[in-house]
Amino acid sequence: MLAIGSRETEVERKIVRPRAVYARRVTKRTQRAGSARTDTGRIGTVRAMSPVPIAPRIEGALTAPVAGNLLDDRQWTQLTISADLAGHALRGLDVSACRFEGARLTGADLQGARIVDSVFADCELSGTALSDAVLTRVELRNCRMSGMILSSAKLRDVRANECKIDSLSMRMATTERMYLERCLLRDADFAGSRLELSRLFDCDLTAADFSKTTFRDVRFHGSELGGLRGIEHLRGIVIDQQQMHDFALGLFAAHDVTIDDEREPTARS
Repeated sequence: MLAIGSRETEVERKIVRPRAVYARRVTKRTQRAGSARTDTGRIGTVRAMSPVPIAPRIEGALTAPVAGNLLDDRQWTQLTISADLAGHALRGLDVSACRFEGARLTGADLQGARIVDSVFADCELSGTALSDAVLTRVELRNCRMSGMILSSAKLRDVRANECKIDSLSMRMATTERMYLERCLLRDADFAGSRLELSRLFDCDLTAADFSKTTFRDVRFHGSELGGLRGIEHLRGIVIDQQQMHDFALGLFAAHDVTIDDEREPTARS
């Protein structure tokens, strides 16, 4: 038979200790989950809130292939490319850690391509078809991209500087950390796209179409916003004071608002 003191010790071991162990386990699981979320950049980190794209990761020496060999291969890795590939069918191309310098891809078909950790400098990309493509950590500098097709494409950590991208088609595309600066984007089509953590700074967006586009943390500072189509769908964006006039006039036009100082129209004889 147990004494009262020993019975209390037994009860304490069966009830109190398990609760303490459970509490320690919960605390450890919470700490592990918190650090895991922090490592992936989901919560509590600078990266999670920063709109600045992650730069391409190009390491090691790059080789310059012969143009003919490129056309026979659908996987390009660690290459420097300056070839004329205009008009070629390159569907499903897989590009990784490449540098394109003065390359010509005018009218090339790269539908469904995957381009990762790559840089395009002084390239001719007008009319290039990149529908359903995936672009991750890509930089474009001083490129001509008129009429480029990026419909239903996925862009993440993409930066373009001083590029001519008029008549761009990005219908139904999705972006995360897309940074466009000093780019010509007249008549660009963003209809139905989703833009997140993106910046369009000092760009010419005259007559661009944003019909049914959705935005999360998107800024348009310094950009030309005259004649925008689908302007009523630009909800949740940020503009600067200098853009208020053009933006307001666009909203008035979209909602058929007339400005008239006369309270009643003057009767005409």
